[in-house]
Amino acid sequence: MTEISVVIPTLNEEKNIETMLAILKKQMYPHDEIIVVDGHSTDRTIEICEKYGVKICPMDRQGIGPAKTYGAENATKDIVAFLDCDGFPDPYWMAKLRMIFIDKDTNAVAGLGLYESKSKLMSIIYNIFAGSVFKIAEFFYWTERIPWMPVNNCALRKEALFKYKGFGPVQCEDLDFSMRAKGLPGMKYDRFLRVWLSDRRFIKDGFVKTVLLWIRSDLSILDGEGMDSAGYRK
Repeated sequence: MTEISVVIPTLNEEKNIETMLAILKKQMYPHDEIIVVDGHSTDRTIEICEKYGVKICPMDRQGIGPAKTYGAENATKDIVAFLDCDGFPDPYWMAKLRMIFIDKDTNAVAGLGLYESKSKLMSIIYNIFAGSVFKIAEFFYWTERIPWMPVNNCALRKEALFKYKGFGPVQCEDLDFSMRAKGLPGMKYDRFLRVWLSDRRFIKDGFVKTVLLWIRSDLSILDGEGMDSAGYRK
């Protein structure tokens, strides 16, 4: 039986965390675990997590990458999956992960994140963008062996994650990891492993501005530096 640790970073997520935990609890087997890495929330986040009996790991705010790495360090299962608090997985998300990792040669899997919006037009725009990024990532793995995966919908064998030092304290920590993990064998891309993402960042900062920030962050990583993630907020 494939057992899974699901890592979720939180900071004042009382509006989302209960929905997330309710979705995951329905999918879990007895030996699976949920690990919430909390950046000292001041709302009801911890209270809600305690109600669901998840493992809570407090951590000073250092960015999403270090939070997810810290959660993985506290994971007791061989397969570690990652979600963001505002990205809700499909009802069979964990079942799909179990099937994928039956193959002992599989080290990591990237799923597809699709955005929900009140605007049908913006949903189309967001998801053309998301689908294009996914296909580009898949292309670069097969051509350059660069295993890019979205940290809001992915899973890795714990051994593979820490072989390449986990996720770092930079914006776009997914690309930062993938550059260090170039050549990682056993990477899969599954567009049916789906998570439904909030468009709250796009609403707050604007779609174009957010994408430009991601591009700047990616270019900084490719230049060998990386932009600090401590102030990067959802």
